[in-house]
Amino acid sequence: MNTAAANLQEEIKDSSESVHEEYLVHADIMRMDSTQFFTEFGQISPDEKWVDTINDSIKRQKESPAPVVILKQPSRPKSHFIPLKKWEGTVLTVLEDSFVARLIDQKDEYPDSEAEFSFEEVPQSDRGLIEPGAIFYWNIGYIDRDSGQRMRASVIRFRRIPVWQSEELETAKVVARHLRETIGWE
Repeated sequence: MNTAAANLQEEIKDSSESVHEEYLVHADIMRMDSTQFFTEFGQISPDEKWVDTINDSIKRQKESPAPVVILKQPSRPKSHFIPLKKWEGTVLTVLEDSFVARLIDQKDEYPDSEAEFSFEEVPQSDRGLIEPGAIFYWNIGYIDRDSGQRMRASVIRFRRIPVWQSEELETAKVVARHLRETIGWE
């Protein structure tokens, strides 16, 4: 018997619950089940009922995963955009590093106007959409950040719906005229 086992055998004198729990800890360290542990040290007979209960408890502890506790993060307000002014724009002319557009005020407070925009003001993902006839939306407003900071911003977003081509419009007119004549609608 090694010295660790001899030391444990000397410690095992009391049969109270606290000592039995200590046996389980030592048994786990030595990679034995409780029956092997107790019979090796001669303290109890493996036939005793509570040894089976302890073995069942050890198996359940090894088979069941440790509980996972997920703490809910405190909710923080997200950054959001507060619009002050909105326009719908139509690209009229594309220049070398900018484009000219007709702007329609979305609240009809001001007459239509024209403005020139630098490509730098357009998001990289939308720059390929800049061509004559393309529709975009221009918003000026505030971005309130989750940190509480407020910033003034100009946001340009191009519409991704394709522009009607003149051939498509002519085809639609012919189909509409044919349907009108077929149903006799004047």
